[in-house]
Amino acid sequence: LVAAAATLLNPAGPRLYADIASTLGNPLISQLSIALQTPNFHNTLPRLIEVIAGLLVLAWTLGRPPRTEDCLLATALFLTALQASGAVGIFTLVAIPQLAEYGASAWAERAPAALRRLRVSLRPALAVGLTLLIALASAAVIVPRMSTAAAARSERSVEPSAAASFVATHFPGRRILSSIADADYLAYRFPSERIVFIDEAMAQFGTGPLRDYQDITHLTGKWHALLTGLDIDHAVLSTDDADTEALLEAGWTVNCYDAANGTVVMSAGSHPPAPSPPLPTRAAAC
Repeated sequence: LVAAAATLLNPAGPRLYADIASTLGNPLISQLSIALQTPNFHNTLPRLIEVIAGLLVLAWTLGRPPRTEDCLLATALFLTALQASGAVGIFTLVAIPQLAEYGASAWAERAPAALRRLRVSLRPALAVGLTLLIALASAAVIVPRMSTAAAARSERSVEPSAAASFVATHFPGRRILSSIADADYLAYRFPSERIVFIDEAMAQFGTGPLRDYQDITHLTGKWHALLTGLDIDHAVLSTDDADTEALLEAGWTVNCYDAANGTVVMSAGSHPPAPSPPLPTRAAAC
């Protein structure tokens, strides 16, 4: 009850739930938001939820009978995670404690008696040793990332940092077409200029802009005329984005290439793209 009441301590108050309902009920948002799309199981990390789900079912089967509410909650969240990648973290928060509980139960019932006795005899030393090992491993991973230099390296590799710096120098205040994934970072870099078409807080923009952005990103309808009408003549896009090649075919030019994360800065123009070499080698570094 306290946790439920704490959700009301936000700038929107109770309207938070109305915003959630309108977001989930808007089909345009579900098509554009990465968090509401299915996980990409071609990547390694999303496939870990399949491993966790399989191990959980195995623990349920081999250990004591699971509680009905545990099965229903974990199953519902697993099915939700298959539909929306944003629910993956919630599923793991529920599944891993269950895996620990029912896995221990399965071990107690199925492990050979000699191994169970060994586990009991080693329990204090093993617990202390594992705690220290986890603490040392966590420190080894986290501490080097706490420096300012490490934060800057991470920003350059994950976000279009160099591309944004190029835009700030050469196209200050101009409107920028970008992917939703990069839009939040660009809005952070240019907080007062309002140059980004749309960002991940999509529910606030309304249906009209969402439909326009969908036409542009999916290259449907009069997408190029929309860019012209909205006075968007610069872009920060990934080299493998469909819009990148489409804009090149429409006569846009590549200003620079951000090699750290594979993005390019583009501008509207009348020069046709060179047929070769590949896109990243056509432009100077940002």
